Amino acid sequence: MAETLVLIELDRQRVKRPSLHAITLAQQLGGDYALLILGSGVAEAANSIISYGAAAVLVADDPALAEPLADRYASVVAQATRQQGAKRLVASSSTFSKDVLPRAAALLDAPMGTDLLAIAKVDGTPAYQRPMNAGSKLATVKVDGEVCVLTARATAFAMPSAKGAPCPIETFAFDAASLPNEMQFVSRELRASDRPDLGEARVVVSGGRPLKDSETSSVSSADWLMRSVAPSVRLARPLTPAWRLTITRSARPAKSSRPSSTSRSAFPARSSTWPASKIRAS
Repeated sequence: MAETLVLIELDRQRVKRPSLHAITLAQQLGGDYALLILGSGVAEAANSIISYGAAAVLVADDPALAEPLADRYASVVAQATRQQGAKRLVASSSTFSKDVLPRAAALLDAPMGTDLLAIAKVDGTPAYQRPMNAGSKLATVKVDGEVCVLTARATAFAMPSAKGAPCPIETFAFDAASLPNEMQFVSRELRASDRPDLGEARVVVSGGRPLKDSETSSVSSADWLMRSVAPSVRLARPLTPAWRLTITRSARPAKSSRPSSTSRSAFPARSSTWPASKIRAS
């Protein structure tokens, strides 16, 4: 039994690195936690996550879970949460968790907090910080309920240490025949690219205002990377076709063009070129 159940995302039987950051959230929440993976033929993936300090790794392994169909995964996740008696179901924010966890929350009749950035305390009870209004504001929210569902932004929580004692791997038994069958997997389309996956990269180097312009970026930053990083770490392929950094500038918000309550912009402005007959004296 664990207080927190952490859903680990797989991609073709391999653990997706960003999903492990949810373990740090579970550790900060306190209490025992278990890890849950779903799929078909996932024994190797289960063995790769036994050293993250969990009480157990729960494995739901069945051909019916070979593809991450949201209705089937949500049903199994909800069953595992109930079986563990978990008070919290957590995962990293991703398209996978956004697809599965709202359905699991509905099955558990549980409230949900998404894109969490940090844990806070309000009147001695746990609360969470999350972005609002496209990240322009931070809200501190409470999620009340016997069971709550939480997703964390991977970039806001550190990568957990994999130096803990190995935990047991337990098979989570469920009735595959009783799973929802309204969704059917048709095909998977993968775009071939030799560029690295940003979600899986350990380090992402990005340009910005401190780099000022493309010349500063291509000369100073490339030189610094080669001197500081290359001697100790093999450089990954750049995201751009040539070896250069792309500057992404965040422009200042433009002034609103919506007329205020005292604006007359909805009416034609007077102009000296208008016929005098159409201009009234004010």
